Amino acid sequence: WVAVSVPLPIDPTRSQRPENEEQKVSPIFRYAFVADYMEGLVVVDYLSLLDGNPSNNHLQRVATFNPQSLLTSAVKVKVWGEHAYVLTKDYGLFVVNISDPLCPRLVSMVPLNCATSIDFQFRYAFVTDADGLKTVDLTHPDRPFVAAIVSIDDARDVWLMATRAYVAAGRNGIAIVDVDSPEHPSSLR
Repeated sequence: WVAVSVPLPIDPTRSQRPENEEQKVSPIFRYAFVADYMEGLVVVDYLSLLDGNPSNNHLQRVATFNPQSLLTSAVKVKVWGEHAYVLTKDYGLFVVNISDPLCPRLVSMVPLNCATSIDFQFRYAFVTDADGLKTVDLTHPDRPFVAAIVSIDDARDVWLMATRAYVAAGRNGIAIVDVDSPEHPSSLR
């Protein structure tokens, strides 16, 4: 699984124009973050793709992060602010600070049961695992916790749209969950 900070690449090395009061661009915008089942979190520099020269379009691994092999079995990663949220089959959800992408830092962990997918809305992550759909409160990334669980058989993937979570539920089709109140979700179908 590959995640980037923004959908359109930004070159953080470009010079800022003082007359436009431009702020310094965070270095995380030059990197892609890869969830690798064996290696954990891999950081890839993709800045060469932005310079308009097709002859140097080569990706470069710049860091691999897997403290104590905790991120082994990583299946998905998503970037939300200055954190990468890494799902692993064996352990659960790991919050990794990537404000310095070359030196990621493990911030916290939420145990899950064979996690499969994650999506975000405001200060909440919605995660599918063997128990169903879980709402994880990320208000304090160093202290995330499961705030609610909706039991869904064979929950495989989640996609959020406004006040609904659409959960791919394998042979059961799609489960639709009302997440208008994220800490009190209710199954609609």
